[in-house]
Amino acid sequence: MLSRDGSSARWMLDSLAVTLTPRGAELAGRLVVERLQRFDGHQLATYGLTAVPILQSAILQSGGAYNGLLVRSERKAHGSRKLIEGRINLDEPVIMIEDSIASGASVSGGIKTLEAAGLRVEGCIALVRFGWEGGCSNLCERGYPVEAIFDIFEDFMSRMEGESGLDYNPTKDFEGLRWSQQRAPENLHPAHLAREVLREYFASGELLRPPMSLDHDGYDSRGGAWVSVRSRHDIYDRIARDGFWHFPSERGWGAAEDVVRAAFRTACGMAKQAHLLGECHIGVTFFSALEEATVGELDNDRYGIVVVSRERPEVMGGALPRMPGIRDEWQQFRHARSNNAKLYPFEPYIIYRHEVTKCIEPGALWQPSGVATREHEPDLSALAAWTLDLVKSPSNNQVAPSAKFSATADQIFVTIYVDGELRGCMGSDDLTDLDHTLRTLAKAALEDERFAEIEQDEDSTLAVSISLLYNELQMGGFSREEVRFRYRNGQQALKLEQGARQGLLLPFVATRLSLDAEDFVDEVIDKAGITREPYHWIRYDCATWLADDKRTGKLDGGFVQSTPTLDAQQIAKLQVEYLERNQRPDGGLYFGYHPFANTLYQGIDVARQAHAAWTLARAGRIEAATAAFEYVFAQPEDPALALSRDAFLLLALNVRGMPLTLADRDAIANRLLDSIDHQGRIQTWQPPPPSEDDEQDEPAYEPEALQNYVPGQVLLALATTKSQDPRIDRAFRYYRHRFRHKRDFGQVSWMAQAAAAWRRPELVFEIADWILEFQQGKTGAFITDHQPDTPGFTTAVYLEAVAAAFHAADEFDPPRCRRYDDAWRRGMQFLDRLIIQERDSSLLPNADYAVGGLRENLYSGHVRIDFVQHSLGAILERYPEISVNTTKENQHG
Repeated sequence: MLSRDGSSARWMLDSLAVTLTPRGAELAGRLVVERLQRFDGHQLATYGLTAVPILQSAILQSGGAYNGLLVRSERKAHGSRKLIEGRINLDEPVIMIEDSIASGASVSGGIKTLEAAGLRVEGCIALVRFGWEGGCSNLCERGYPVEAIFDIFEDFMSRMEGESGLDYNPTKDFEGLRWSQQRAPENLHPAHLAREVLREYFASGELLRPPMSLDHDGYDSRGGAWVSVRSRHDIYDRIARDGFWHFPSERGWGAAEDVVRAAFRTACGMAKQAHLLGECHIGVTFFSALEEATVGELDNDRYGIVVVSRERPEVMGGALPRMPGIRDEWQQFRHARSNNAKLYPFEPYIIYRHEVTKCIEPGALWQPSGVATREHEPDLSALAAWTLDLVKSPSNNQVAPSAKFSATADQIFVTIYVDGELRGCMGSDDLTDLDHTLRTLAKAALEDERFAEIEQDEDSTLAVSISLLYNELQMGGFSREEVRFRYRNGQQALKLEQGARQGLLLPFVATRLSLDAEDFVDEVIDKAGITREPYHWIRYDCATWLADDKRTGKLDGGFVQSTPTLDAQQIAKLQVEYLERNQRPDGGLYFGYHPFANTLYQGIDVARQAHAAWTLARAGRIEAATAAFEYVFAQPEDPALALSRDAFLLLALNVRGMPLTLADRDAIANRLLDSIDHQGRIQTWQPPPPSEDDEQDEPAYEPEALQNYVPGQVLLALATTKSQDPRIDRAFRYYRHRFRHKRDFGQVSWMAQAAAAWRRPELVFEIADWILEFQQGKTGAFITDHQPDTPGFTTAVYLEAVAAAFHAADEFDPPRCRRYDDAWRRGMQFLDRLIIQERDSSLLPNADYAVGGLRENLYSGHVRIDFVQHSLGAILERYPEISVNTTKENQHG
């Protein structure tokens, strides 16, 4: 049989044999009416003939709630020559009705015709889908949800004689398993048992029966078991690895049989390398019971994870804790979901987390990653404080405090800062006489010719950091592109060697220069002076402690780890002062600041400038807000940003104290209202059509991306008008659907604030509850792909939504208040780590200017003005009446 798209198919659906009977039509229509409750629209449509009986039955059984449209593939050759039959309501969304979806060609054809006629299609309901991938997935990717009542594989083929449904756990495929008559020896170590099983399988092709017990009863394999085989000569050379997961609904076999079965799967993958078994070590990994979790509940230092598709439950992928190159929970999640499971970006999923126990053959060396962290970083606080005293008084004769390092400690570095400037950095691999080594390094760092000499006087600020490199790993000859995925940027040191040339960078350099993983690798290459491959890379774990006149503390990303001490009002004051310091005499604001280089950058666009005007106005800084407002009006028109600019200007104009003469509020409001079309979609900027003569550059703004931000801004601004225009309701209907079915993290803040302003608590709670799934339990940060190196400044963006949800809950659903308030406070504690404060002054050349700036992420020093605006906005959204008492200081770096 042939599908509509021309491909062959073993199964086709002959629905008319059922739906053209009275009982069949009744049942099909009833099922469709039930699913229609999940859509907003009241127009049904079908393309072609096969679903006409279903559509007609649904209309009849809906009691007049729905009307129908029939979409032709071609115009009639006579009469009205219509493509769409029926009474068309352009303001009402349409739901496509189909008997089945395979390739989705029929639905797509109907959507194309309906949208060309000015209608909006919400999605589709089908009696049967032929799997999710293909037609359904393509429609879902485009934002058209598909409700299928039956699935051909799950509901039909799995019940047919001679057919089988999907294998929902392919990791438990033991095809070809032949049990031996012999039983494995009792009371073996799990890795020894695995070796015996592998040896027997390679010799006879049969699997030893599991023993009654292992060497002890404490092994937990409720979540599964895996067997790894690695070369004795190179522990990073994995010959084979395989195993399986036990999902919560599945029974296990017990640890002993789990090892035997995991060894069988490993043996199948190692068949061509069976001769290497004697040259390898073996490890067995046990997983505790899998428990469902959100992204925010992951912990890369403790748990492994499994990500399973909700639509294709046979598709899954896992990631162990602390894998090479994986720095945090988002990277771990992305590795499991995208790299291993290879799910589509929009594909729904379930996350399971589990603890990991690794059992290595006694006496064998093994790579250190893939297990929960048990190693405590060395505490270098006493050494840092002693070295600072040494720098201040070189004649200091006190002996360096004793320090206990791991046996794998490799090098130690001394870095000296004078008045926030990096004066010098020197290292040594001689750890035998630490007193002598540190004295030598301190003297050399003060004389380091690579850095400019800084004049010191009695008022100079001195700080010293001690960095210890340990757990050296000879990674070998990776390319520039490959190695950036094999170290943790901002946490590990990286060294490059080629003959006599070498270069090494400590991890805090990534923060000082705001380098991502790729840029950091390039800096190491440049430092080594190597122009081409072959490369030889070496990786180190690194602990760095800083001592200055006020404290000692561990560096994390170039800044000292600190317990949050400021309250919201103090943070707001710092950030208002930062905004005002960054305002030029013409009212415009500097866009970026690199505090370690003490360098300012211009280039703020009119939308962010208008947002600054509104933020300053909300904070009560009317003079600064007015100047920012006037600056916006003096700038040339940017069509792509016009709606955002107008939205923020309208919001600013409606803050008490703003001069009424700045602009015509009604004219701005009408422009915003007129941007909403009859379907409720806000008509954001579209690039002009390409010219036949001129080459077109890539547009600066992606039109579809603008739909994630601008509509919420427009609706929030229009809330100041209290308009009763029906277009407002249509817009919320449209964007509620978009949030549910074409979701993006960029929608969160603006749409939640808009829904709260228009007193639509259900939508506010829906948005806030979703984003809270991404808030980390251990840090309070939000981890998403909204910014490249998460977590970071976007936590402030999401806290604006959480604050809006708090106030909506206070009015409409008080029991929710505590959850939102706790989430907001934990998120603000994380932001405190990113906000530059007086505590950081010994590391910065112009701390007075930098204070109040919000860094991009934990491993970046880059501050952007809109980062600060959102952080301040989150406070003002939570505490609308907060008092910010400050004076304007224009101090330019």
